[in-house]
Amino acid sequence: MAGSRNVAFVVKHRWFRSGRDEGSAKATHRGEVVRAVSTERPAGLAAITEDAEDADYGWRVLTVCTANVSRSPLAAECFRKHLRAAGIPAVVRSAGTMATKLEVDGEMVRAGWERGVDIADHAPRRLTTEILAAEGRDLVVALSREHLREIVALDEATLSRTFTLKDLVRRCEAARARLRTEPEAWLDILGEGRDLRALIGDDSDDDVTDPYRRSLETHRLVAGEIDDLVRRVSGGLFDFISE
Repeated sequence: MAGSRNVAFVVKHRWFRSGRDEGSAKATHRGEVVRAVSTERPAGLAAITEDAEDADYGWRVLTVCTANVSRSPLAAECFRKHLRAAGIPAVVRSAGTMATKLEVDGEMVRAGWERGVDIADHAPRRLTTEILAAEGRDLVVALSREHLREIVALDEATLSRTFTLKDLVRRCEAARARLRTEPEAWLDILGEGRDLRALIGDDSDDDVTDPYRRSLETHRLVAGEIDDLVRRVSGGLFDFISE
């Protein structure tokens, strides 16, 4: 098929010897399993490129999850999709709070393709203070409270511009009128009434489910939720502050 290619994804995961069929996967000497997931990239679909070399080009947005293999790369690509559709210049990147040798999550690649985004060539990486300062210059979006806490522990100066994705959506929609009339004060507006004690512990109201090692259907549900949340942020925040 023109414009498409076959892609093999290697996913490493812990192999628990509890009566599973060892013939279904190849165990390594470290007790891990290497599972190949093959699928085909849709014709004409490719990761969105940005003018990242230009330091003055648009917004700098960073999305963060645990291993940077599933939720945060998908969120970053969704931001690129929606911001580009709105004509808003931005450079969006992603990172994880944990170092890993895992490859990008093959199931999330498939779920992303179904939503018109491509993370197949994404290379997971660990979050650093340098990444936060440069690539999260304007906004840092955590996929859960735990990620937000780890971001702030790494660099407490980022707190004022770091939100969980779900909380960011709530704040954008609640402050819609003020963001329209006071776009230059957007960060102060979004931070009003913030109770940092609420960031302790986990909460489904703030956390996007981690789909890793779960079914394709779970990945599809999570991808759909992320795509919708990012769409609402893109329309509820950037449309106003970029005018």
